[in-house]
Amino acid sequence: MLPLLLFFYSLLHYYLLHCSTVPLLLLLNPLSSLSCILCSSVLYPCVVLVLF
Repeated sequence: MLPLLLFFYSLLHYYLLHCSTVPLLLLLNPLSSLSCILCSSVLYPCVVLVLF
């Protein structure tokens, strides 16, 4: 149970860091910013995009 919680915590942490740099990502990589938009709308695509 604890490893699972740690996994989701780190995933959320990565998501917050990743999505805090959206303007930069828009300039550098449109695909990354698109994945970030998907992340903010639905959590499940975010998990899929991070893992794959």
